[in-house]
Amino acid sequence: MQLHKGGAIQSAPDSRDYRIDRCMELSSGGEALPEEFEVSWLPSEMKNQGIVQSCTGQAMSTIFECIYHAKTGEGRQFSTAWLYGNRREFDYDGKGMIMRIAAKNAAKYGDVFSETWDSKAEVKKVVDEFEAVFAEKEPYSKKLIKEYISLRSEDEVKSFLIKYDIPIFVNCDMSAMCPVWSGLHALALYGYDKKYYYCRNSWGDYYPTVKLKFDDLKEKWGIVPMSETKFTDIESGRWSEEAIKAAANDGIIKGYPDGAFMPEKPLSREEIAVIWQRMKNYCEEHYQKNL
Repeated sequence: MQLHKGGAIQSAPDSRDYRIDRCMELSSGGEALPEEFEVSWLPSEMKNQGIVQSCTGQAMSTIFECIYHAKTGEGRQFSTAWLYGNRREFDYDGKGMIMRIAAKNAAKYGDVFSETWDSKAEVKKVVDEFEAVFAEKEPYSKKLIKEYISLRSEDEVKSFLIKYDIPIFVNCDMSAMCPVWSGLHALALYGYDKKYYYCRNSWGDYYPTVKLKFDDLKEKWGIVPMSETKFTDIESGRWSEEAIKAAANDGIIKGYPDGAFMPEKPLSREEIAVIWQRMKNYCEEHYQKNL
């Protein structure tokens, strides 16, 4: 039997983690959660990390693929190495990856299609390869994640899964999968029944689905997709289209009640003050979270 070793690293507790009320309201008890649920779409091709301890990148790229499919209807493969080799802030050591850092970098830097760039190398080689291509390939990265939420209870996990219909970024002690395996392993949790939570694994056709109990899950991160704010008067291809989308998705600017943005309308002094306040709030929130 192959002796597997996990490639996820436990995140240190941090009270600054966003909680579920940041992105949704839990039922007050009037609506019961379904006893069984699975996300409506998963990639047909199984991830295979081989001997590389890139399970965090494998699981997160599965989530990227599900978000992209939900937005476009297309099934595209996303790079695992872009997510695993992304160590630009030098905030972890050795092989594997801290779960919170993997979620943070995925939200900050996005991911590219596998055809744009990918690698099966292990740290440190994959880090060097990533740095060599980052400047050239970064403009092609898809920023599909708005933020990441720390999920604590079964109700939170189930509610998040049902609302967003995409997998949750989790890890487990590998001894829950097999007594002779050691370390933490990252997975993409995509469903549950009365007893187990179903997770997509990254070992190819070997052990593709892992069934775990809630207590087996050490960390549960809800990956919040970037919302698409669309304005009726911003035509596709306009030179400022992406900048307007980014500012709207971050809550810095808002449109008018009729759905218009009015890109050429002058700003009043009042409107400038409101935008400035939103920018301050945004910077304060993200500065505290990224400390």
